[in-house]
Amino acid sequence: MKKITTKWVFIIMAFFMLTSCDKDQEMAYYLDGIWHGTIRDSRDMYDVTMEFIQSGMFSSSGYGYEKDCSWSGHVSRVRFDWTVGNRNIYLRYSDGTRFVMECDYFPKYARTGENFRGRIYDERSKADVADFLLTKIYLHDDRSNKQDSTVVVDNNNVELNQEEVK
Repeated sequence: MKKITTKWVFIIMAFFMLTSCDKDQEMAYYLDGIWHGTIRDSRDMYDVTMEFIQSGMFSSSGYGYEKDCSWSGHVSRVRFDWTVGNRNIYLRYSDGTRFVMECDYFPKYARTGENFRGRIYDERSKADVADFLLTKIYLHDDRSNKQDSTVVVDNNNVELNQEEVK
């Protein structure tokens, strides 16, 4: 009887250990890296590269950089802070702008070459802003990638945010 009880205790402990990882932390872990794709609003389509840098391995937040290039040629690069909550990505920019990336689809492990898609809306007004489709092009923890993850965005012809210039 004691052997059966001990086995059940270990099985229950293993179950809780495997399911204890918070879903938002898991999503943040897989979000970490560089994503490239398109964002389409009502007026234009943008070629975008977004780098998400997780604060720590068990964190559900971090910071990142976004480079947008519209088809008309305008290029911008901005820094943002992000948090994952309820399987949504909350973006906060230094100018006070706050967006939510609501994912229609987020891959289970978000390996290089996998996509995630959804819509972006204004956090305060809930108004739709754009749709996005991004493909992971770089994993920060992938030792086979030889590039430096901080040299993500080509700064040629980029309008820098005034706070980044300081």
